[in-house]
Amino acid sequence: AVLTMWRLPYAGIGIAKVSQKISELTPSEVVVAIGLGLIPVFLVLPSGAFVIATLFASAAAATMALIARRKIAGYTGDVLGAVEQVFETAFFAVAAAVIAGPG
Repeated sequence: AVLTMWRLPYAGIGIAKVSQKISELTPSEVVVAIGLGLIPVFLVLPSGAFVIATLFASAAAATMALIARRKIAGYTGDVLGAVEQVFETAFFAVAAAVIAGPG
């Protein structure tokens, strides 16, 4: 969701209940936010499962963000929520599948 806020324009002008974001995110803020979100899971999962799950979940979340960009030319709070839910669901589903292994 943080990457979506950083890379896409706000699309809720005139239709959202809240106003546009006040300031732009800096690259360091983005790195800190992503790190704080991923470090706890990295400490718990095997490294292979973490990397594979992160890659798949990132692709799924990016797909959701690209759909929002195409459909509404940016993001709203609902888009951010959807991106987060897609990432989380894909991450844990792939991590579980990798840990469980074939069979």
